[in-house]
Amino acid sequence: MREFETGATRDTDEGKIDPEGFLSPLVVLRYSEYMNENRVQADGFIRASDNWQKGIPEDAYMASKWRHFLDTWLHHRGLGDLATTDVERALCAELFNTMGMLHVILEAKLRDRETTELLEAGMITPEEVRAAETNLDAAGDDAAPTRGQIMRREVAEGPRKTWGMGGVYSG
Repeated sequence: MREFETGATRDTDEGKIDPEGFLSPLVVLRYSEYMNENRVQADGFIRASDNWQKGIPEDAYMASKWRHFLDTWLHHRGLGDLATTDVERALCAELFNTMGMLHVILEAKLRDRETTELLEAGMITPEEVRAAETNLDAAGDDAAPTRGQIMRREVAEGPRKTWGMGGVYSG
């Protein structure tokens, strides 16, 4: 138990995550500026700040991550004149690709956990899981809903057969 000079009390913060301590506000600010600079697409349209969460394949993240890492490495080795961008932009791009790839991996874990919970609760059958996964595979990497959301929807409404724009599941 912690007690403050004011008399206020709180439980201990031991063992709790500390994002304020783990992250640098300077880095978060620069990364946010980088992301904002890159919202303008080639056609002039400004994409939403969370557009990347619609789904980018891991392979695309990995390929881009390596290109930007190469730029960072070139700068680090004193060969920045061979890089395609400055070191700050390269590092921000590495952060984007690293966080995006980790997001994809963590979402997959969440989908697997939701599926297991639904199976264990008897809310879905293994056959319904296979049918939903077949629909997800047909949708590709742009699938926005989680498997659990799709399976609950299919149990309630019956399976749907098509995917619409932006990975939106439609009947």
